[in-house]
This record gives sequence, structure tokens and C-alpha cells, in this order.
Amino acid sequence: MIIPTTDTNGNPLNELDQADVNACCAQIDTFDLLKVAAQKHLDSILAAASVHFLESNPTTTVTPTPTPITSPNITIPPATSITDNAGSTITIDSDGKILRDGNQIGSGAGSIASYNPLTHTLYVLGTDGQWYKLLLDDAWQGLGLFDSTVIPTV
Repeated sequence: MIIPTTDTNGNPLNELDQADVNACCAQIDTFDLLKVAAQKHLDSILAAASVHFLESNPTTTVTPTPTPITSPNITIPPATSITDNAGSTITIDSDGKILRDGNQIGSGAGSIASYNPLTHTLYVLGTDGQWYKLLLDDAWQGLGLFDSTVIPTV
């Protein structure tokens, strides 16, 4: 380690400052040696544990089990109606109109309606094959073409 003998302006350090610098450098050297020793010790422990594991379980393969995610969405079909968080009933009539309590929502029409109670969001697969999201003012926001079996969650 190079021990500085001048300050940041190039002025020589006085004896007290130089003693402090020397002491700090000695501590840094000690910490570096301790760090190297600790890393070697940790490496040897991990290597021993790995060898022990491999020797005691030579053919064991750990495969994590995926946790299934259950969609909170309520979907028509198979449901015949959806009750939203406000207590309104959402249905699709025989002409494909999307209804809230028997009244068409905007000009919405489609074949699948899906309601997410966590986000208070209604999605509809429109008659044009695009997914739509119902906005607060009863307007429909187009989300684009998606696989009709995958309900958007955006």
C-alpha cells in the first residue's frame, strides 16, 4: 500500500497527520488480511458442505414446484352475471350488448366479460376481436388484439 505523505493540495503532512495516516493504513492492511482469511474460511466451509451434500445425495435433484396463480377474475361465460364492487350486475344479452343493471354500458358489445374485483376493472372481448377496458366515464378503452383465451390484467 502506498502511504501518502502530502495532503490533497500537495503540502507535506505534519508529524501528527502522518501518524494518523500511518495508523489508518495499518488498520486497512489488517482488515484486508482479515477479509482474505475470512473468505478462505467461508470457501472451505462451502466446499465441504457441497461435497457432503453430493456424497449423501448423489442422485437427488431438487425441482421447485410452481405455485399456481389463481385469477381473481369473474368471467362470463362460464358465469351468467358478475356483481361488481358497487353492487351492480354485469351481464351480456343475447345480442352481445354489455349491460349494467339491464342498461347497455356505452356502446359496449362482446362475447366475453371479465371483472377483476381487486382492481375494480371490467374487460370485454369485443365483437371485433379486440379486448376493451371499461373506464370510469363508461367509455371503452381499446387494448388491442390478444389471444381470446387470455384475459388481460393490465
